Amino acid sequence: MSNVVYEGWMVRYGRRKIYRSYIHMRYFVLEPRLLAYYKKKPQDIQVPIKTMVIDGNCRVEDRGLKMQHGHMVYVLCVYNKKEKQHRVTMAAFNIQEALVWKEKIETAIDQQESRNVNGNKYVSFEFKPGMDNGRTASSSDHESQFSAPEDEDDSHRDLQRRKTIGNGLPDSVPDWTKEVGSEMSHQNNNQGFPRKHWRLHQCQNGLRIFEELLEVDYLPRSCGRAMRAVGVVEATCEEVFQLVMRMDGTRFEWDSSFQDGRLVEEVDGHTAILYHRLQLDWYPMLVWPRDLCYMRYWRRNDDGSYVVLFRSREHENCGPQPGYVRALLRVEGSTSHR
Repeated sequence: MSNVVYEGWMVRYGRRKIYRSYIHMRYFVLEPRLLAYYKKKPQDIQVPIKTMVIDGNCRVEDRGLKMQHGHMVYVLCVYNKKEKQHRVTMAAFNIQEALVWKEKIETAIDQQESRNVNGNKYVSFEFKPGMDNGRTASSSDHESQFSAPEDEDDSHRDLQRRKTIGNGLPDSVPDWTKEVGSEMSHQNNNQGFPRKHWRLHQCQNGLRIFEELLEVDYLPRSCGRAMRAVGVVEATCEEVFQLVMRMDGTRFEWDSSFQDGRLVEEVDGHTAILYHRLQLDWYPMLVWPRDLCYMRYWRRNDDGSYVVLFRSREHENCGPQPGYVRALLRVEGSTSHR
């Protein structure tokens, strides 16, 4: 395996024909013209579970974030645009590893595409057990050859190659990110919010706390003002992003208002409907408990920054809960930069 470009453990997940979902660790090996995966790290000559030829017709689709057996994984799908049934789905538990694989595979595709300029033709095929490809199967490979095949995720769409991860919302969801993007484009970089709507209230524990400026027509409305805070976190974008996206016990590390939450619907790898209960420690005898049902959309830009947007939304599987008052979340955005 002297021609290996990149290799390592990745996640294989999906649903078999008997409707039982699975998640496995598989060892992926990328060569200049071949992507293959094995049950374990190959030693000497070993037959892979599946292979896919890498040529100029191949593309790498980012399928975003998926929840599988309680694990949050970042999914990539490598496919051939002329023969779309030839594809391999792979995932990673952290986005850094998924991005490395995406870059390595696209580099291999670009190299094969440049060779086509010299007159080479693409020939795509998929490895099947028993084919004579110059390798000999060891005794440990026979189980994988005759076991039930690992089904690929069939939720495949017409795709386009892009660098930005999560470049747009699905067609079924109104594109409300544009109004946020236009607002954020006019923000002051030092302050983090438009000056005409917010003013600095105080600085505390490294945070700059802002209060909203409102034009009120009567006094009671002036008693309640929205507050925002800006701070610098000494961590990578990926680490901050993973914390923001989690809805488990780790959220208490940075969000003291979080009580519990759950996934209502996974629209796609970048858009989800979430249910969120708030932990209100102030005036518990006077304020009813609050909960939220909202849409979360995220994307990763070419410069390595992340954008995470939230907006309240009604959903048939997330109706009013007894004992809770449904709060509304306005269009809000969170960005992180290197």
